[in-house]
This record gives sequence, C-alpha cells and structure tokens, in this order.
Amino acid sequence: ATAAAAGIGLVLMLLCRDAPGGAAGPKRTALRGRDLGLSVSAGFAWGCFNASLVAVVAFGPGLLLARGAGLGEAGGVVSLAIWVTMLSVPLGGVLTDRLGRPTLLVVTGSLLAAGTMLLIPVLAHAALAFCLVGVAIGAPPGGLMALLPRALPPERLATGLGVFYTVFYVMMALTQPAAGLVRDVVGDPSAPIVLAAFIMAATVIGLAVFRRLERRRSPARMHSRQGG
Repeated sequence: ATAAAAGIGLVLMLLCRDAPGGAAGPKRTALRGRDLGLSVSAGFAWGCFNASLVAVVAFGPGLLLARGAGLGEAGGVVSLAIWVTMLSVPLGGVLTDRLGRPTLLVVTGSLLAAGTMLLIPVLAHAALAFCLVGVAIGAPPGGLMALLPRALPPERLATGLGVFYTVFYVMMALTQPAAGLVRDVVGDPSAPIVLAAFIMAATVIGLAVFRRLERRRSPARMHSRQGG
C-alpha cells in the first residue's frame, strides 16, 4: 500500500510538471567525480545512522523477551528511544546552528549513540538504556541532512539528492537482513544490537570521506577562480 501511494505521487508529479514557458529553475546537470562522491558518502553516512536505529528498534524487543519481559512491555520500552527523539532531534538542530560545528556534533553524537547501543545488552535497566539512545541520536541528523545542500550547486542538488537517497535505502535494505543473519548465526539476541552499534559508528566514516572530498575544489570552481 505504501509503494502504491509513492507510485501515485510519482505519476502526479509527471502529469503536473511546470508548463513550457513557465518560470524555469536552474538547469540540471549530471553528477561527475567529486559531486558523485559527495552524494554517495553523504548517503552512506545517513543510511548508517538510520539503519542502525531501525535495527535496534526491530531487534530490541527480541532481546527483552529473552530476558523475560512481556511482549507489550518489550515494545513499550523499545519505543522510548523513538519518543525521546521527538525532543532530542529538534534540540540537536538548534545546538548545531548555535555552535556552528556540525562535524563535531555528528561525530560526537554518532559515537555516543554507538556506545549507548552497546549498553543495551548489559544495562540492567532497559528503559534507561533506550532513553539514552534516544538522547544520543539527537545531535547528528541536522548536520547530516545539511551536508549536500551546502556542498552542491543548485543545478546538481536534485540529482545529488537522488543518489543520496538511493544509497540511503540500500543501506536500510541491507542492514536488517544482516542483523537477522547475525542473530541466527550467533544465536544471541543481543548480536543484532552490537552490529547496529558498529553500523552507527560507521556514520563517522561516511562523514570523513565526505569532508575529504569537500575540501577538493571542483574543476568548474577552479576555472571560475582562475578566470576571475
């Protein structure tokens, strides 16, 4: 049903495009080299961040059930991580704007989130562990979502975001089966949570690649500076 709704939206977009002669936006150009790398690395970072959280939410109840919790109790405790993000993510965005250091907040928040995920299997108070996860993941989203709009020119941003979300959804699709496979092979309900923590930490790798590519000047910009 969700896929059908998305398909209807796509058809409507195709049918309701701007008529010829209307106000035209920036001409879109293909991504090459540096810009493609920026889009892929940013999508990888955002995919790792989200896929790890989804894995915790998906496999967290199984861990609590193995500890003797009831099904309703397990679902309620795991959902605390999501409820807390309703406050932590907006506050993280405000903090990112105030400090003006998105890289620091993304790295710190991702590593803290990975650390708190590792606490879930060992902390006696499960509710506290999931609340800590919800607090820790509040800082990175604002900085991660602002990566591409700040790095790509307008004529390549739409294409870049398409690549960004393609990589993001690939990460989302691969992480859950991988977490389930680890659960089956290891035979420990905490194994998917540990895997999720490592995937969360991999957000920093995607960001590092992005920043490295971002420091390289694109040929177009170099040419414009030389011409000026």
